Amino acid sequence: HRAIQTTRRRHPRAGDVLPLIEDTALPMDADHLGKIVEELLDNAMKFAPENSPVRLLARAVPPRYRIEVVDRGAGMPPETAAQAGSQIQHGRGEREQQGAGLGLAIAVRLVALNRGELKLESAPQRGTTARVLLP
Repeated sequence: HRAIQTTRRRHPRAGDVLPLIEDTALPMDADHLGKIVEELLDNAMKFAPENSPVRLLARAVPPRYRIEVVDRGAGMPPETAAQAGSQIQHGRGEREQQGAGLGLAIAVRLVALNRGELKLESAPQRGTTARVLLP
């Protein structure tokens, strides 16, 4: 929940974040989990149009805990989504964003450190779903 508060402080339109969270105990550092969610939300807020909801869904799907951040933003080609975690920023020329573009790479590293998986599903002009599966 702290990650949602951080996102709301960073983005004036953070009321667009629609969380649906099922609490559970996870065998990982709470700061790691918060940083993963924060980076995924931050990325979605940068690329989703204003007044476009960004959904945060988190629930147990035994034997895993699934976190999804879904936006209806600019999206990216599937081959770019497959490179999740590389330090590129898709469409930087058209949609300049502040920062070094490391947020997704940080999330990927933290997910891997906690024996999880992060996958992106995306399509141009249809949005992106970032899906994290944790043990």
